[in-house]
Amino acid sequence: AALAAGAALADGAVVKEQLRGDGRGLVRLHSFGYGAGGVLELEVSDVAVHVPPATKEAALDRVEIFLLPEADVDALEAATFQRQCAMDVAAAGRQSLATLATVEAQKDATSGEYRIVRDVRPAGEYVLYMANCEAATMRVSMDLVIEEYNVREGGTKDFLPVGESALPLMYVAFACAMSSAAAAWGYEVFRHRSDGTKAIHVLMFALVVIKTLSLFTQAMRYRTLKVTGDAQDWLLPYFVFRGLSYAGMFVTIVLIASGWSFLKPFLGERDKRVLMIVLPLQVFAEVAIIMLEETAPSDREWFEWRDLFHVVDIAACCAILFPIVWQIKHLRDAAATDGKAARTLGKLELFRSFYITVVAFVYFTRIVVYLVKRTAPYDVVWIAEAMREAATLAFFVTVGLKFRPTPTNPYTQVEAEELEIMNTW
Repeated sequence: AALAAGAALADGAVVKEQLRGDGRGLVRLHSFGYGAGGVLELEVSDVAVHVPPATKEAALDRVEIFLLPEADVDALEAATFQRQCAMDVAAAGRQSLATLATVEAQKDATSGEYRIVRDVRPAGEYVLYMANCEAATMRVSMDLVIEEYNVREGGTKDFLPVGESALPLMYVAFACAMSSAAAAWGYEVFRHRSDGTKAIHVLMFALVVIKTLSLFTQAMRYRTLKVTGDAQDWLLPYFVFRGLSYAGMFVTIVLIASGWSFLKPFLGERDKRVLMIVLPLQVFAEVAIIMLEETAPSDREWFEWRDLFHVVDIAACCAILFPIVWQIKHLRDAAATDGKAARTLGKLELFRSFYITVVAFVYFTRIVVYLVKRTAPYDVVWIAEAMREAATLAFFVTVGLKFRPTPTNPYTQVEAEELEIMNTW
């Protein structure tokens, strides 16, 4: 369906759209948060309409490109769902840019391109649409290059939406904080290398380092995007380190929950099955979400796929809770039967608190942050990402304190008979 509708590639803030034989009545092309100096540059080329053979003349004046404030979007889309033409729906903030009749009449005779430069007033979040009021009998093809930016003091262009302009600095701040956490954890791992450090502690150190690199690449990507409007050079490092950090975090949580390397030197069959389910799900969901972030929302199923991948992500998050529940059940049974009830109860309390920590982290980063991002004012949407990274940092620190490599930690000591019991899981 996406091939039938066209393709959309978001090269940073410069969006290139290709609509091919599109028969929709309303196409959402792009959205952007404009500040006081907001500017939209639009280039339209290779326009073609497809009508039945018996049609004498295509109604080019019934296809329009326009801007609409985000606040009016729900009313417009509800009206088009009732089969009203978007061009006929009254909206106070609507700004018409051009109809296809205008494009054909005023396009450059040599290049065939039609170019629009529009100062967007007043400031706010706007959505760029194409409306086709003859969609039942006329399909539209065209190429569009959409460039949106805010002009700052001194005349410099800021290609990030006004609500995301603070993201480069925010990611640098969290990268510095995470690198400090990595240094502290690395010191603890090295200090107790002979009397407390387990394989899981080394893996946790690697995870924090990868997360630090992920934050730095995100900072550089957004900085480049802010200044030039094109961050393609940073796209591959961004994909790699973000994917590794998310996958590594879920693997680490499952391994900690199973007690691998510090409660038992092996991974049980049930834990292996969880890893085999969770890891592909998480990698698939994260890669898909990242790819959707780099794609403009003009494809037919863009919103449906976005919501589906978020559901898959949440499902993977829920699946990692099973090993923790199994560990708690085992420790509860052991506390009632063995002769070391005090130490076993201590381990039980540790894993109960770990369970609560993981549940709180999943709920906050997957649900609360999502709701904040969807409901925050357009000029402060960066707060949602700040909340996500702050929660991730707090989660790493909390788990590190609970499972730090100390030789006197009774929770990371295991007797031979416990290993024998665990081996039967």
